[in-house]
Amino acid sequence: MLAYFAAIQVGLPLLLIVAHALIPAGSWVGFIARVAALAIVIAAVAMTGLWLFPPWWTPYALLVLVALASWPAARRLRSARQRGRIWQGAEILVALVIAVWPGLQVVNAMNGRADQPGAIDLARPLGDGQYLVMSGGHDLATNAHLMTLAPGFERYRGQSYAVDLIAVDGAGLRADGISPQDPAKYAIYGTDVIAPCAGEVISAENQVADMPAGTRDREHMLGNHVLLACDKAQVLMGHLAPGTVAVEVGDMVTTGQVLGKVGNTGNTDEPHLHIHAQTAGTGDEPVNAQPLPITIEGQTLWRNMILDWRR
Repeated sequence: MLAYFAAIQVGLPLLLIVAHALIPAGSWVGFIARVAALAIVIAAVAMTGLWLFPPWWTPYALLVLVALASWPAARRLRSARQRGRIWQGAEILVALVIAVWPGLQVVNAMNGRADQPGAIDLARPLGDGQYLVMSGGHDLATNAHLMTLAPGFERYRGQSYAVDLIAVDGAGLRADGISPQDPAKYAIYGTDVIAPCAGEVISAENQVADMPAGTRDREHMLGNHVLLACDKAQVLMGHLAPGTVAVEVGDMVTTGQVLGKVGNTGNTDEPHLHIHAQTAGTGDEPVNAQPLPITIEGQTLWRNMILDWRR
């Protein structure tokens, strides 16, 4: 899966950058159109791509390559005779075609970053560290949880505005290796999960086994988890490590209290914290509820946002 993402997110922009460097521009207008199209493509993959590996800063490196490729291309154009109008028009048209779909994705991603009315504001749900938002925002381009708004997903609808968080080190890497199977090799594994609001524990699971990264447990979708009934909403934190959940149903918790540790249990590809807010669920379906947008410390979180929660 990561190989597929890397081919799209890195391979395609690199191919376009190489073409930009090697194929002489037909005119200054065409040259500018090329650079603009490349910038839009890179903005789209930066905002909507799932940057697990390569790390989140890769799009910025791609922009540097665009600048490096553009400098000699511009110098060649200044001293060369411009090509005919047909070539110039075709070059501009190709640049526009390349930019259309990525441009729409940029617009969608920007719309998904807008603050939502009635959002439930929560405290940070993790201990000290630097974190990357893996899924977040209010558009399907940046948050796969929104697919549960479609018919047929009623059992899981409470998570539609969920946020997924992973930890990254100073180099932007989230694991020891590209996609290790051992959950303990991921930076977020074992990180304290803390209560983002004060309330009562209404559901808790502690005995689901960790899965190797890349293998999902469809029988226990939430994995080990804690569901809190807070003042304005129910708040769920999922995919916790087995044997680490420190609260039981009926316990009253305070904001900042340690609830457990991040693991790799349930319907997850790799260790991360899943957090969402919802109205009350029904019966045996804890997330069969209406989803509620969230903010954390007053911020709307979106994909590839870096959260520096180090002291």
